[in-house]
Amino acid sequence: MTTHEKKVRQLKERMLEVSYKNQQGFLPSAFSILDILVTLYYEIMEEEDQFVLSKGHAAFGLYAVLEDKGILEKGELDTFGQYRSRLSLMAERGISGVLFSTGSLGHGLPEAVGMAYGNRAKKRENRVFTVIGDGELNEGTNWEAMLAAYKFGLDHLVCILDNNHTTEQGIDLTNLRRKFEAFNWHVEEINGHKEQELADALNQKHHVPYMIIANTIKGKGCSSFEQQAGLWHSKAPNEEEYKMLLKELNEND
Repeated sequence: MTTHEKKVRQLKERMLEVSYKNQQGFLPSAFSILDILVTLYYEIMEEEDQFVLSKGHAAFGLYAVLEDKGILEKGELDTFGQYRSRLSLMAERGISGVLFSTGSLGHGLPEAVGMAYGNRAKKRENRVFTVIGDGELNEGTNWEAMLAAYKFGLDHLVCILDNNHTTEQGIDLTNLRRKFEAFNWHVEEINGHKEQELADALNQKHHVPYMIIANTIKGKGCSSFEQQAGLWHSKAPNEEEYKMLLKELNEND
């Protein structure tokens, strides 16, 4: 098992424990993007780079990474979703490492475009990364933001699409790569759970805005999540389910 795989499993076990104790959910959405977050935070992003989690209902995963990196206080994840906790179910601005509040779909990419535009105006060379969900692409704000990003030459903007194919409602957008390329973005398509593919894609730099289509599995690592993603979307495990999920994680991840 690689260092990356060990870290991902460790964080998933931590989230399962907190979800069971606090009876708060959104685990499958967080598991879907965890390989992406670990690659970004442990291998790719430099100190001055910025990150926006547009897929706000996966904040559990981001908070787990921020705690592990020491950006949040040790043990703070134990308060996730609890009364008066800073760590609500969605990403909340004001928490160390969270630059923008998200949860309502379609807002993170436009915010990232604004950040990248501001950085360019100030002649800053840092990159802006954002993770969006496939369901968010039914929001017109994303497509408007993509048009603006190309118009303003935002070549330090990187958008990672968590393409886990579990959107329950919305329009079938069919060939996403062709659509993104029609908006004049550079596009790469990868397996969003393969460390090397993620690292290779994220290390690339281009002269236009950059879209990475990361094909993922919602609930990756726990077969119950993967097979019943809709049922588990916001559900927390009871004691029996918690033990079962830990076992599945160690067998299947």
